[in-house]
Amino acid sequence: MENLLSLAKETLGIVSSATAKDVSLRMLINSAIADIKRAGIKIDTSKTDDLIKNTIMLYVKANFGISNPDDKAKYFEAYQLHIAKLSLSEDYKEAKP
Repeated sequence: MENLLSLAKETLGIVSSATAKDVSLRMLINSAIADIKRAGIKIDTSKTDDLIKNTIMLYVKANFGISNPDDKAKYFEAYQLHIAKLSLSEDYKEAKP
């Protein structure tokens, strides 16, 4: 989680030593992970690959304090496209019991 938090801060241009938004960022990261899993995509946060990290960061960017609605829509659309592509990939599909 800490490496995803650090990456989120870097992605959003937040100084790594700043902690005021850590609770919000952790909530968004956890929400992204839950949403990705809900879509049937397997995710292992202990060894997350760059495609999954990028998908999580798009979710964070779409939902973290963007004042321009066009930017929010752009990031959310990119996030949804990532989810759609990941859900079609055999490498990322959650195994069915």
